[in-house]
Amino acid sequence: MKLYKAIHGDFLVPPNYPGHDHQWLSLDAGLNICTLCGADHVCFQGTCPMVQMDHSESICSISGCIIILSELRAEWSMSQRAQGDSLDYVNPKHPDVYDTVEVVVREILDSSKTARCMQEEIQRDETRRNGYLARIIRDIGIDQDALYQRPNMLVLEAKLAWQCRKFRRLLSKVSRHPFVRRAPRPDAVPQDKRDAIIQRVIRICVDNICNLIQNFGWQRVNRQMHHSTRGRDFICSMLYLMRMGITFRNQSILQKMDILNQLLPLQIFLPSVFKIRAKSITEGENIIKMDIQRMQT
Repeated sequence: MKLYKAIHGDFLVPPNYPGHDHQWLSLDAGLNICTLCGADHVCFQGTCPMVQMDHSESICSISGCIIILSELRAEWSMSQRAQGDSLDYVNPKHPDVYDTVEVVVREILDSSKTARCMQEEIQRDETRRNGYLARIIRDIGIDQDALYQRPNMLVLEAKLAWQCRKFRRLLSKVSRHPFVRRAPRPDAVPQDKRDAIIQRVIRICVDNICNLIQNFGWQRVNRQMHHSTRGRDFICSMLYLMRMGITFRNQSILQKMDILNQLLPLQIFLPSVFKIRAKSITEGENIIKMDIQRMQT
C-alpha cells in the first residue's frame, strides 16, 4: 500500500497519445483499457467502432460485444428527454406550506445532519477503496508470472476505478477524513460555488414541491400536510422522487434533477439521522399518484 501511494502520480503519457497503436486489455464485459496510454473504452455508450457481420449483427471491434442499435437509441432518447433545471421562481400562494417545505428541504440538503451523513459515506467509500486495492495487489502477488516484472500501473488503476465506479461524487459541504491525504480533484467545485449551487437547488426543489402540492394534491396529500410528522415524511419523499421525476400522461408533474444524486444523503441514514421512516418515499409516491388519477377522472 505504501509503495503504491509513493509511486502514484501523473507520470503516465496522456490518453490517446499520438504515435502508437492501442493495445487493448479486456478487464470486464464491455470494459477495455490501453496498456500503453491508459485510454479506456466502455461499450454501449455510442462510441464503439462497429463491424457489420454476415448475420446482420454489429460487433464492437475492440471488445467483441454485440451492439444492439435499438437499445442504444432507447438510451439516447431517454438521456435527451431529461429535463434541465428550471430557473423560474414561483411565488407561493400559501406561505405556510412554502415555509414548511423549505424547512424540510433545507434540513435534508444543507444542515449539520447532511454533512455528518456525507462524512460517514466518504469514510465508508475510502475503506472499501482500500479493500479493493489490497485485493488487486494480493491477486498480483499470487500470479507467478507477475513476480519477476513490474506491474502495469495502468491496469491496476483501471481495475481499481472499475471496482469503485458506483461511488458517488458528492457535492455537499464535507471535509475529507483527517488521515486521508490526497490531492484535490482537478474538477473539484470551490466552496463558494458549491454553496451557491446548493442554495439554487433548494429554491428549485421548494418551488416544485409547492407547485405539486397546490396543483396536484387532493384529499390524501392534504391529510398528509395537516399532520406534522406525516407531512415531513411526504415532503422528504417528494424530494427524493425528484431524482427521477414524476410524469403522468406525458405531463411532467415533478421535475427531474440529476444533481440531487450528488446532494441527497443515502436513504439508509433517514431513520437514524433525520428520524424519517424509510418506507415514506414509496408511500409518498403512491399517495401523489392516487390523487393525480382521482383528479383526472
